[in-house]
Amino acid sequence: MSETTTTAILDLKPGDIVRERNADWAEPFCNGEFYDYTVEVVERINETTVHVGIAGYTGTRASISYRIDNVVSVLKPH
Repeated sequence: MSETTTTAILDLKPGDIVRERNADWAEPFCNGEFYDYTVEVVERINETTVHVGIAGYTGTRASISYRIDNVVSVLKPH
């Protein structure tokens, strides 16, 4: 399994690869235990909400909403 580090949502940078557990989501995004996505942009929407844009999502603009105080697991580069 790849190593991860915990990062605050507002500290994410384009190109970071976020690892989410499928069990933590309303519906699984893949058949495996984890869903990995590449950050395209981090947009602060208001005082409580941040949207993280996903890069390369089949040509369609997609984002995931987080609370400002959330932290995520980011895969460490090899």
